[in-house]
Amino acid sequence: MPRRKNAGKALAAPKATRGRKGSRSRSPPKTPPRPRVLCPGCSTELTLHKMLSDTPEFIYASNTDMKKLSIECENESCAFYIEGVEGADETLPVNPLVEKCIRDAKEERAAKKDKKKEGKAESKEKKREEKKAEYAKYDPFSGTKEKEAKEGLERQKLQEVETEKIIKSWKKIKEAAEKLEKFENEAAATDE
Repeated sequence: MPRRKNAGKALAAPKATRGRKGSRSRSPPKTPPRPRVLCPGCSTELTLHKMLSDTPEFIYASNTDMKKLSIECENESCAFYIEGVEGADETLPVNPLVEKCIRDAKEERAAKKDKKKEGKAESKEKKREEKKAEYAKYDPFSGTKEKEAKEGLERQKLQEVETEKIIKSWKKIKEAAEKLEKFENEAAATDE
């Protein structure tokens, strides 16, 4: 007997197929969360423009970063909070990671602010429209009563047209049934 192909190997569970190869929808790549930026004075997370990160990764900002990027520590017992950032070398370059974190935090905050503003504007507009509609109901000069009456007349006319069509179609069916009955009676009379 010939030896089996998978002899001696553990059997693998069958893989689930997803149909045709090209039909899979791919989700867009996720952006990694930004690392937390810690204060060099007290090792607490800096609230980068009131945006906190929830990742375990962190980087320390230097005195230069804090001075040049105007980052402030919110911890009231920190030396940088009390005395301000001193001893920062203005000639050194800024850490690009810290700069990127601050830029991302600003963009994230601005996007949230814009979204909130947009939502408020939409809700205001919706309330305004509702008030207009409510006011128009009771305003004798708004013309809503006339408009409602006109729409009612149009609906009534459409309904009358529909009933006329139905009556005509029933008359045609009745005539056809009478012709068929007459034809059957004549055919039965000729057969006798």
